[in-house]
Amino acid sequence: MKVSIVKCPDYEQKNIDESIKKAVNHLGGFEKFIKKGDKVLIKPNLLAGKAPEKAVTTHPSLVSAVIKFVKKQGGKPYVGDSPGGATPSREAAKKAGFIEACKNQGAEFIDLSKPMVVKNPNAEKYKNMVLAERLSEMDLVINMPKLKTHALTVMTGAVKNLFGLIPGKRKAQLHLKYSSNLDFSDMLLDIYLYVKPELTIMDAVVGMQGAGPSNGSPIQTSLIIAGEDALGVDYYASMAAGIEHTRIPTMVRAKKRGMLEKKFLLKGEKIKNIRVKYELPHQVGLEVLPDFIKKFFYDKIIPYPKIKPNCVGCSVCAKNCPAETITIRNKKAMIDYSNCISCFCCQELCPYAAIDVKESAFSKLFNFGVKIFHRR
Repeated sequence: MKVSIVKCPDYEQKNIDESIKKAVNHLGGFEKFIKKGDKVLIKPNLLAGKAPEKAVTTHPSLVSAVIKFVKKQGGKPYVGDSPGGATPSREAAKKAGFIEACKNQGAEFIDLSKPMVVKNPNAEKYKNMVLAERLSEMDLVINMPKLKTHALTVMTGAVKNLFGLIPGKRKAQLHLKYSSNLDFSDMLLDIYLYVKPELTIMDAVVGMQGAGPSNGSPIQTSLIIAGEDALGVDYYASMAAGIEHTRIPTMVRAKKRGMLEKKFLLKGEKIKNIRVKYELPHQVGLEVLPDFIKKFFYDKIIPYPKIKPNCVGCSVCAKNCPAETITIRNKKAMIDYSNCISCFCCQELCPYAAIDVKESAFSKLFNFGVKIFHRR
């Protein structure tokens, strides 16, 4: 399986078009993946209705470029995602620039809120899977993630982006059912195994570091990463961002499940020439420990969300909390920590960046030890 990395300095449409074409040519060109008449789902990251410069969503210039390339091959492009929270997908897509991209390039933006149930025999956790029904109409999927850090999964990229194929608030149910980051990552890998996007094109021109996936800071990375395998794209994207694979739960679980035994052939830029060190979110490195130790330590050192003084009591967090553990009192959000599952949906969806990560003294000590471990 091939993965390619090419440099791209900015979001000027000409530069994006050229970089995507070059990246996909390393894989065999768009003609290798799309034939005339194919219905193609272009699946960007539409976490929320945020302006492109916030670096929360896939930049619309990439969506525009891929629509053009799909049409050039005679395919029928459809753009769709199911964002987190209660915001309708079309409203979020308008703010993110996707509706304009579809209008300008002649593609249809589709709603992914209607569910279907499919059986996934290769799943580790999520065997009876609920996905967007429109997925069944498509001949192939082009996965278009954004390179960002993530409070729960450390990094969000190609595999995590497929979680957007779960309709609406059903995502919250899965956060509740698979509440540890390792169980959640197994569920994400189950979705990846079922969907198997034929092509992944990652927006790593400007990524997000720190308190991702929505309240971190933009970081210039100047890359387009493309691949035949979503896991392979994440494999090299994490290296480009300076994140050890042992810190990323999806990589840890993929290795344990034998998914990393296949070889990912890198084309284009060499990692040593393009690596940028991303600041990570507060995260406990339980992935490095044996299972029996994890079970003992998990509740003692797992971080929790913390409400910051700039909270305005908008109730977005309360409405989207899978464990229903947040209430609004005197125009401030209050968390019942006895029921909190540390999924960080509240932090992810807060429109005011008013939720941070709380660590116990034991957690800070443990994290310090993990950092020392990774420097060895």
